[in-house]
Amino acid sequence: MQIRQQFVTSNSRVFGGTNGCKTITIHETANFTPGANAAMHAKLQSNGNPGREASWHWQVDDKEAIQSFRHDQQCWHAGDGYGPGNFDSIAIELCVNPDSDWATTVRNAASLVRKILAEHRTITKIVQHNHWSEKNCPARLRSGYAGITWGDFLALTNTAPPILGSRTLKKGDWGEDVGDLQRRLNVLPSRLDRLVDDESYGPLTTQRVAEFQELSGMTVGTGVFDAVSYALLLKAESPPEPEPPLEPEPKKKPWWIPPLATGTTYIGAFKRMMTKTIEITVPTFEGLAKGFVAWVHDLYISNVRTFAPYLAAILLAWITPALRWLGIQPDEGALIAAGAGFLAWLWYVLARTFERQMKWPLLAKIGGYMLIIPKTPTYEAPTSR
Repeated sequence: MQIRQQFVTSNSRVFGGTNGCKTITIHETANFTPGANAAMHAKLQSNGNPGREASWHWQVDDKEAIQSFRHDQQCWHAGDGYGPGNFDSIAIELCVNPDSDWATTVRNAASLVRKILAEHRTITKIVQHNHWSEKNCPARLRSGYAGITWGDFLALTNTAPPILGSRTLKKGDWGEDVGDLQRRLNVLPSRLDRLVDDESYGPLTTQRVAEFQELSGMTVGTGVFDAVSYALLLKAESPPEPEPPLEPEPKKKPWWIPPLATGTTYIGAFKRMMTKTIEITVPTFEGLAKGFVAWVHDLYISNVRTFAPYLAAILLAWITPALRWLGIQPDEGALIAAGAGFLAWLWYVLARTFERQMKWPLLAKIGGYMLIIPKTPTYEAPTSR
């Protein structure tokens, strides 16, 4: 692409101030006349642009880019009067004449943008003409004509919009990240008026940032949005941590089953039962009875509200007749222990029955007294005679 200058000598189509060079505004000529290329539009401006009150800094087509006004001049192009579009932006017109190649024109314009950005470090973003005056311009880039969108154009310029948090923002800054900040602050609680999403870091945005900083715990609200402020913003936006789920209530055993002793498990007691059983040289019913009584004892007897291994009592009470019928004589000591356990279990059930009779307070009181009894002594099956 050829780049040349053809400056307009008259100042009749510019403001008298100095351009702040903060943005680049992209236009399209909307002139579909054959031959309406960059050279023709540069000549139009050199002739005073008769019949139109407009001016722009550059015109670009598929072959060249021509500069008509210096960058420090304020052209009449944005449609925002004395606003930042006319006062602080450099205007580029893309030619749309049918006898030119549109894709090449777009690439040339992107190359020109990169050149201008290298010259002016004050430029923070590239915008459409629509950004200033809501005019449908640049129409082709806005509609994706020929498969080329506004996003594609920005990608060609290597100037993706700045992301909030990627730089420190202060009064006087511009950019899409400023607009993002304004929108996100408007969602948070504030005593101040809502911010206008104008992508301009002005006095109101500065006040709102300072208020947010103080509400977030900073000692002094500086009004400068830095990395610390961005971290506070993310924290303020994060949803509250969910409350931990309620633990399900443990399943209650039937009232007539005594509770397990503290620190006792079925598996541990079973291991001790097996140890008791294999202590006997010859596995006999006596050994089994010893082991079983020890197992139930470990499970229940150490609890102050439990009085004996009643499960062993029930088991032995049912299997003793069967053993005698088979000619096996159970150990007398094991039967005594089982009988004591059975009586203790009956005592426990009777006491709990009384305790649950709330309609008869006296019985309930008696049941309570029956349960407050010292622990049963440890049962040990007698040794073989």
